[in-house]
Amino acid sequence: MAASTDPGRFGDGGDAVVAVRYGTVETTLSAAFVGFDAYGEEDAPLRMDYYFWLVRRGGRTVVVDTGFDPGVGRARGRTCLIEPAAALARLGVDPASVEQVLLTHLHYDHIGNLDLFPAAEFVLDELELEFWTGPYGTRKQFARHNDAGGMEAVVAACDRGAVKTVGAEHEVADGILLQRLGGHTPGQQIVRLATGRAEIVLASDTIHFDLELDRDWPFAIHHDLEQMYRAYDTLRGLRDGGGTIVPGHDPLVMDRFESIGEFATRVA
Repeated sequence: MAASTDPGRFGDGGDAVVAVRYGTVETTLSAAFVGFDAYGEEDAPLRMDYYFWLVRRGGRTVVVDTGFDPGVGRARGRTCLIEPAAALARLGVDPASVEQVLLTHLHYDHIGNLDLFPAAEFVLDELELEFWTGPYGTRKQFARHNDAGGMEAVVAACDRGAVKTVGAEHEVADGILLQRLGGHTPGQQIVRLATGRAEIVLASDTIHFDLELDRDWPFAIHHDLEQMYRAYDTLRGLRDGGGTIVPGHDPLVMDRFESIGEFATRVA
């Protein structure tokens, strides 16, 4: 859809769900999908975008994930298209006034910038926190997807009582449901949003790209491959039931929905 030149102020008006694209990286199909050679397909370039999400309900704003710290992203070869703090400012969201942040999982690109939200309660899955603060989250093949500074911020938030851990399903508020699907990480969650029309499912990294559901291609980074396949089956069931699945890193998100500026699109 055609983009407007001004993203407007997210805090104005009624309920809305917005995907904010703040970063990008160039990769390949073979790097993005585990065991890609099994499919008999030719390798090809693939762009992966980075998002966080804003949910406006009943006059309050809930933030879903907080993106990567710009310095951490640059060190990993990611391009920061707009710093998350600047994106929030342009959308009219004061992070100091945000009361709740949903952390779908604890990889580096979802827990940067926690210091922008000093008054927020951070909600995350209990298995996710247990894993990343336990003995195996620090092992190299897991820890390389994490960020020490981001985890220090999570632990500090725990210490000051700003973290709420939840189980396999948790109703955050009327019409906002967190559901653990796992696979990518032990406590990977989706956010299910009831609307007047189709249910919106913010899949976060349960699927990075639509290709994962359409071709049954698991993503390269996974904690449990069987659980990842199970998560795909669950998302397909939600999609077949009329739900709109919003993948966590797919550039096509910016084309599928109503653009409200060069870096944001209105999902609902």
